[in-house]
Amino acid sequence: MAPEGMINAVCVDVIDVGQAMGVKPDEFGRYIVPVANPSFTAKPRCKFVFELETKMDDGRPFTQYIDLPASFYKPEPGQTGQTAKMRDQLDNWGIKLPDDLSSVDLIAMLLGKQATLRIIHEPDKGGSGRMWANISTINPSNKVVEPSGQWDADAARKRIKDKALADAVKNAVKEVKSDEADDSDVPF
Repeated sequence: MAPEGMINAVCVDVIDVGQAMGVKPDEFGRYIVPVANPSFTAKPRCKFVFELETKMDDGRPFTQYIDLPASFYKPEPGQTGQTAKMRDQLDNWGIKLPDDLSSVDLIAMLLGKQATLRIIHEPDKGGSGRMWANISTINPSNKVVEPSGQWDADAARKRIKDKALADAVKNAVKEVKSDEADDSDVPF
């Protein structure tokens, strides 16, 4: 687990989670990520992956990511609503977005970009007792952290796709078992 605090890092990958999961784009070309909780709406999501200047015991850099809804929304004066989390992080980081947001290339803008991450340790929300190191804020950095070259973008996308497939199979099995349980209550 990455240590807590303010740590210099470099962005080594930007992942469109829906595309990595292998879902088909909607009519607007967005890769809408399905959610496990049926009360939530599916949304496009994006991961920013960083290598930290802090090293593990074996000499490899810690790798940390932040997973955000892929939205650049920012209310204009007089409008209501909150600035989207991704937009907020990009603004904190000092990333200047173009006026035309329809064709933003986040990979070109962020890959190799230096950052100072605020990492906090938080307990698992499911009550498992596990602790997580999470990025709470991305800020600009003057220190240069060189990418190690160890990050494997293809393997990361394969892990995302494999986990999505495993979760889909697990949820389908749950549904079949609950349907079988309902059938057993029938008296005939």
